[in-house]
Amino acid sequence: MLGNAVVTGSTAPSPTEVELPTIEVPTYTNYGSLSLTSNYTIPSSDRTYGTIRVGTNQTLFVTGPANIVTTNLELRSGSSVLVDATNGPVTFYVLDDFVMHSNSQIRTLTFDPTAVTLNLLSDNVINPEVLVD
Repeated sequence: MLGNAVVTGSTAPSPTEVELPTIEVPTYTNYGSLSLTSNYTIPSSDRTYGTIRVGTNQTLFVTGPANIVTTNLELRSGSSVLVDATNGPVTFYVLDDFVMHSNSQIRTLTFDPTAVTLNLLSDNVINPEVLVD
């Protein structure tokens, strides 16, 4: 842990499995795919995208409240997704591939982790022959 991080309670593994609830993916207007070669802002809204690819050293700004459904989310090296949750949180639903390259980040402008949620619906394994438990 770095900085001022604090863990309370036990850090031991849970003795029992925890069943996570099924994620219900909402349906919104499809805006195609985004492949960013410059900074871009998604305004406060509910949207669906094919693939969102944030280019090297580029920034995707997302203004909340917003729900973003995307088939794939890829952050190239040094890229960022910055969430402005001043007016509400942002929730992402990633249906297939979720890839963060070196030095990429997803965070809120205030560093409040409760203002951004990532729902990953895939095992994120490129080779379907690999069995993930």
